[in-house]
Amino acid sequence: MKKLFGILMVALSVFSLASCSGENEIDEKGAPTIVINSKDIQLPAKGGESSFLVDSDVDFIVSVSHDWVSVSKDGNRVKVAAEKNSSLQGRYAELSVSNGKDGASIVINQLGYISSDVEFDDISVSYLGQFVELEYEYNDFISASTDAKWIRFDNATGAEGARILRVHVGENKTERPRSATIEWTLGLESGSFVVKQRKEMKEYSVNNSWNISYLGSDNDIYKVGVAGVSGEYAVTAVPASKLAQGGFASVAEYLTESDSDIASAIADGEIAVYSGDKTVELSNLSGGENYAVVLGYNSSKSELTGEYNVVTFKVEGPDLRTPYEKWLGTWAVQRGGETDTWTITKNVENYSYKIDGIDNIAALMTDGSSFPIDAQFDSATGNLVIHVQTGIASITLNDGTECSLDLYGVIEYTGKYYYVTGDYDIVTLKYGDNNTATMEGDVLKLEGLEGDFPLIGMRHVLTAEEGSMFVNDDFTPFDQTIRQLTQVDGTGTGDDPGTDPGTDPGSNKGYAGWLGNWTYSDGTNNYSISITQKAANSTYNVSGFAQEYVYEAVYDSATGAIEINGTQLLDTGIELSNGEVVDLYVLAVDSGKYYEYGNPDKNYRLVIGKLSSDGKSATFEGDEYDAVYSGQTYHEEIVSFGVVGMTEEGKLYSLTSYPHAKLPGSLSKASSGVFRKVGSGVYAKNPSKVHAASVRGYEKSFSFPGKYAVGTQYYRRAK
Repeated sequence: MKKLFGILMVALSVFSLASCSGENEIDEKGAPTIVINSKDIQLPAKGGESSFLVDSDVDFIVSVSHDWVSVSKDGNRVKVAAEKNSSLQGRYAELSVSNGKDGASIVINQLGYISSDVEFDDISVSYLGQFVELEYEYNDFISASTDAKWIRFDNATGAEGARILRVHVGENKTERPRSATIEWTLGLESGSFVVKQRKEMKEYSVNNSWNISYLGSDNDIYKVGVAGVSGEYAVTAVPASKLAQGGFASVAEYLTESDSDIASAIADGEIAVYSGDKTVELSNLSGGENYAVVLGYNSSKSELTGEYNVVTFKVEGPDLRTPYEKWLGTWAVQRGGETDTWTITKNVENYSYKIDGIDNIAALMTDGSSFPIDAQFDSATGNLVIHVQTGIASITLNDGTECSLDLYGVIEYTGKYYYVTGDYDIVTLKYGDNNTATMEGDVLKLEGLEGDFPLIGMRHVLTAEEGSMFVNDDFTPFDQTIRQLTQVDGTGTGDDPGTDPGTDPGSNKGYAGWLGNWTYSDGTNNYSISITQKAANSTYNVSGFAQEYVYEAVYDSATGAIEINGTQLLDTGIELSNGEVVDLYVLAVDSGKYYEYGNPDKNYRLVIGKLSSDGKSATFEGDEYDAVYSGQTYHEEIVSFGVVGMTEEGKLYSLTSYPHAKLPGSLSKASSGVFRKVGSGVYAKNPSKVHAASVRGYEKSFSFPGKYAVGTQYYRRAK
């Protein structure tokens, strides 16, 4: 639903600025003849410099009480500098100036180093590469280095001024695991830690021919029946809470990440290997939902085959998760008519999280990029708190405008919505019973406006120098209950069908794997295709084939395929250049190559898209069907599709404005990332002031002639 955003103008207050100066002596008449235009100066422990101006009617000299301060003079400007202070204690020196008649002085203070108490554990990362944030508290940034070319660093400032070292690890395209030692220095202290990166891991797929069943328990022994497995296999139990804590969307994703660890446990005899039909007994299991996972194994190579199957069962016992761990996993959040899926993963254990999926931000990016936001864990209450965040990402729009991706709270004023910038907590989430939580917005006071203003939602925003752009029309509303989803296993069970890996090898990307910008090639034409969310985990909007018109596509969770179905009515009452009036439909051309196939009263599968295993390419194929004409049955194949004009009498026109796309064709993922929707609105510069924002839109536009050109006229076969 589109919403209108009003503009609220508030006058800016004018503030006077006061200046301070050093301690200056005065002449007999009461006016000083020499003045230092500076307060006392503080230099950092790592060393630094500062300068100031001296007002004097004659030349003056400069002196300093301690030689750790170096002084230079250029006209009326004095510069002071100091090398690193290696002591834990701060130090002070007095700087004096004199012109022979009067004098003045200030104090130079250099901080001493303090112990950082920093210690970093070794890091293990995926072969795909990732960046890891290491948080520490100190009054300076850490310096890190390594000989590894596949690792780089940068520094950032987190919540409440905490320092963050970001370790960026590139994708491992080699055939072996690798590691590197990171050397760091902070103040007078130094240390090192190791980054370990696994080699590219196999993708796990469900073998549905294996018969896996849960046979019940006896005195804390849980029995699993295994039948139909050819070759060797191993059986292990995985607690559902372990998947949630690791942010894994499925058992397959967990197995892919844990492949080498499980193989090592099998090789060390910690997990037994079987063959033939067996009843396997499992014990010492965690309370709650568990997955009994059967894994194909090759003893000669000491490796897992990548095939598996799974059955779920429940272990009676208390919920052993800590209050911090209860937030980890996937959550269903209502946003207008949509249901967003939030994925909450660990950032700094027992302190903070990363949340992905707010406002379904990936669906708004043409390449499906997503940007997790930070959240804090309140150990005193067990609550999760999301605060204002700016600079989440830097986005370049199509016209070159540089924008910052930010997250703000939304208020309602005089029947219109506004977002409020500044530093404040947006929303608090309170954990409840049965894996649910409630969301409650903060309350703000805005200068110049009467009363309290409750935050009713939050929204991602693009901010540029000339204004701000809303990313999404529907913000995430507060004062609602959100529900934690159960993890999805390889058999398709669970509450979230959108992440079901299914049976198709390309479908492990799930519903979200199709989102983004694509290039479709049919050998004759290339189309720039955008696939965005319509109904979460169910349908998509596909634009680009018919220029300004949007097709609907359906996601098949069982196979991971995407289907464009016919017949879809796009527009009505379109006048052609020959004077006829038609309605526009999405229809197909069958293997006869000159007959349009379609009936406005009948729906059918038009196109089937199959995603590759890496999620970077796909194929589009036409469906097949049997049609009866004049008493004879013909087996037909859809070889082309596009926009067709149909008169009331049933005449069909192919419009030259909309060329037909041929089938089969190939899709390739586009690499550029820009937002698909922007708008205008008002934002508050900080919690106490509100200002108007002028916003420009950056949406692609098309131009058409006054009438649509007529191409070849087609007629349907008589039935």
